[in-house]
Amino acid sequence: MIRLKECAEPGCHELTTEKYCEKHAKKHKRTSENETRSKYAYMYWSKRWKRESAQYLAEHPFCEICGKPSSLVHHKIEHRGDEKLFWDKNNWKALCSSCHSRIHMTRTNQRKQNGGK
Repeated sequence: MIRLKECAEPGCHELTTEKYCEKHAKKHKRTSENETRSKYAYMYWSKRWKRESAQYLAEHPFCEICGKPSSLVHHKIEHRGDEKLFWDKNNWKALCSSCHSRIHMTRTNQRKQNGGK
């Protein structure tokens, strides 16, 4: 027996077998990049990451690309959940937010051109 439930979109009462009805499913569809990002978000929320990344930025106060004050620690090689690579300080780079955004936008565009890999 197939069990129907209301769409999870607030105010929508459409019955569906999925979390969202067809009308709202596309709106809530997660891209593989967002799933990957949220899958490893817990690593960035840890007290250890906050402490060690803050210490790294104190030791590397300027963006390694443009020389502005650094505000983020970037992983040179994407860790994809590999804890050893995540915590390897040789894989870290101090960046300002605009350089960090530019790197991630370039990576995202390259993935799209390569079929999402």
